[in-house]
Amino acid sequence: MPDNAIVIPIYKDVPDKMEKFSLSLGLKMLKEHPVIFICPENLDTSYYQHVCNRRNIVPLFVRFPASAFTSVSSYNRLMLTPDFYSYFLEYEFILIYQLDALIFSDQLALWCRKGYDYLGAPVFLDPETPGSEPVIQEKCCNGGFSLRRVQATYDLLQSAASFSFSSLKHKDYAAQGRYIKAFLANFKSRKPILEVIVEKNMQEDIALAHYLPRFFPDYKVAAADIALYFSFEEYPEKLYEYSQGVLPLGCHAFEKYNFNFWIERLKELGEWERQPAD
Repeated sequence: MPDNAIVIPIYKDVPDKMEKFSLSLGLKMLKEHPVIFICPENLDTSYYQHVCNRRNIVPLFVRFPASAFTSVSSYNRLMLTPDFYSYFLEYEFILIYQLDALIFSDQLALWCRKGYDYLGAPVFLDPETPGSEPVIQEKCCNGGFSLRRVQATYDLLQSAASFSFSSLKHKDYAAQGRYIKAFLANFKSRKPILEVIVEKNMQEDIALAHYLPRFFPDYKVAAADIALYFSFEEYPEKLYEYSQGVLPLGCHAFEKYNFNFWIERLKELGEWERQPAD
């Protein structure tokens, strides 16, 4: 079984400038791994094929119904279907690399050996009072740059599609935190857990990293103190301080969260000046 593949969601015929930068850097760092683009069935993929050709990369394009890429909600639904992961069962891991992500080195094999089923950037709870420090959550979460063990994620979602809330004991989960408490009203429901998650428009990364592992604890999600060496998203300057100045493998939403921080890091790496000419 091949160790891993890079899965890049695309939905534009031609990406914008920073998305081109993300793609260029990703292909440079990950050129030794299989590259798979997931996209709408009607997308013109000529640009992406051209960029890969210039780097002697032979990509695969896996097409899904166009409706899966029309909104964040539809994308979340796609990423929470067991069928999605069935396309990648020949790989042990997939790295989801959205085009608002960056990667700074190819240490993917090292992270695949860590023993986790899901790795993503740590996330923060909003400050309880204005001006107070945000609090980092215990488990990692963000899915835009995330490593997922394919078989384990497929099995998790198959289980969630089979078990209903009514088959679980209310008392076993009543003290499991806000992601569980928000759904306690569903314990009388005979609907499958996954169906309720989709109906509630839960973000797919929250479902996989925070919610479903409460019910299926064999699914191993990295703690924040490990995940911060894998990826940053929000408050990158704080995570950089927590990591004592060690850059993670990659990051997500680099334009959204302290873009200047990432420009400085990219300049230090000599990458910022290498804007793609494609």
